[in-house]
Amino acid sequence: AAILSSHIRKYSELFEKEKRIREIEAKKDEEKKTYEEFQKIQKKEIDVEKIKEIESKKSKKLEEQNFQKEITGIVDKAEKLAREYEIAKRSALKEGKDLGEVPYFEIIEIYTKLRNKVLTRGWTDQALIYAKQIKIYQEKLESDKKLRKIEFEKVQKQKEFEESLKVKAGGLTVDRLKNLEILSKQEQDEEKLEREIDDLVDKAEKLAREYDLAIKRGQFEKECPYLIIAELYKKIKEKVYARGWKDEADIYGNQINNYRKKYERDKRLRELEAKKVEKQKDFEDSLKITKEVKKLKLQEIQAIDSKD
Repeated sequence: AAILSSHIRKYSELFEKEKRIREIEAKKDEEKKTYEEFQKIQKKEIDVEKIKEIESKKSKKLEEQNFQKEITGIVDKAEKLAREYEIAKRSALKEGKDLGEVPYFEIIEIYTKLRNKVLTRGWTDQALIYAKQIKIYQEKLESDKKLRKIEFEKVQKQKEFEESLKVKAGGLTVDRLKNLEILSKQEQDEEKLEREIDDLVDKAEKLAREYDLAIKRGQFEKECPYLIIAELYKKIKEKVYARGWKDEADIYGNQINNYRKKYERDKRLRELEAKKVEKQKDFEDSLKITKEVKKLKLQEIQAIDSKD
C-alpha cells in the first residue's frame, strides 16, 4: 500500500509539472502571437502614414509644376512682346518709319505681378529675378524715350535739308553746291555706320535669344554669352561716340551695363542651381541611410523573434 501511494504521488507530481510546462508554453505562444499581431498593426500603420506622406509630396510637386508652367508661359509672353518690338524697331529705324507703340509698360506690369505671385509662395530667389527684370525694362523704357527723341531730331534735320534742296538750280552758287555735296557725303557715311551698328545689334541680340532659349530648355552646359554681348555694345558705343552722337552712346552704354548685370545674375543663378542639386543629393543620401537603419532594426527584431 505504501508503494502504491508512493507511485500515485510520483505520477501526480509529474502530471502537475507537465501541466505547468504546458501552461508556460501556451503563455509563450500567446505572447508571441500577440507580439506578431502588434507588429502587423504597427507595420500597417507605418505603411498608411508613408503612403499619405508620398501622396502629399506628389500632390505638392504636381501643383508646383503646374504653377511653374503657368509663370513660364507668362514670362514667354512678356519676352515675346519685347523681341517682336525690338525686331520691328530695328526695321523701322532702317526704313525711317514710325517706331510704333512701346510694350515696356505692359512688360513691367507682367513682371510686377509675377514677382508678387512667387513672393506669396516664399520663392524669394525667383522674386529677385523678376525684380531685376522689372529694373531692366524700366531702363529699356528710358533708353527708348531717348532714342525716340534722337529720331525725332533726325527727322527734323532731314526736313530742313530737303527744304534747302528746293532752291532753284539757277540760284545755287559754287559754295552752296559744295556744301550740298558735303552734306550728301555725310549722310551716306551715317547710313553706312547705321547699317554696321544694326548688324552688330542683330548679332548681339541673336546671341542673347539663343542663350535664353537654351536655358529655358534646361541646357545649362551652354556658355553664357553676356560678356561677349557687352563687348559688342562697347564697340557700337565707341563708333557712335566718335561721331558725336552722345545720346545714342548713352543708350548703348546702358546696354553694356545691362548685359554685365545679366552676366552677374546668371553667375549667381548657376551657383544657386548647383547648391540645389547638392541639397537634393544630400537629401537622397539621407533617405538611403534611413532605409538602411530601418532594415537593420527589422533584422534585429527578427533575430529577437527567432531567439524566443
